[in-house]
Amino acid sequence: MRDFFRRNVYRQPQRSLPPERYVTMNAHHLRELHQQGHRVMPHTHSHASLAEICDADAVERELEVPRRMIEDLLQAAAPAFAFPFGTHRDVSRFAYQAMA
Repeated sequence: MRDFFRRNVYRQPQRSLPPERYVTMNAHHLRELHQQGHRVMPHTHSHASLAEICDADAVERELEVPRRMIEDLLQAAAPAFAFPFGTHRDVSRFAYQAMA
């Protein structure tokens, strides 16, 4: 988990990270948040840049699979998308159309 965060979230492979910077929520936490009325929305599966999603395979892998995972876990629709980082300006036209 620490290596994933170094590479894909902080994008600094050599950075030293304490656990509070890389330990994530688990399925139990997500279900609990959902039961409390919070919206749990997916974002890219590998924390990929939305600017780099430019074909159907990437849409499936990075956008559709995470949405289905959240919906299966919570047994509820996930009608929105949480940007992993950046703003709407950091989204390829292809990815934006796939999210709409």
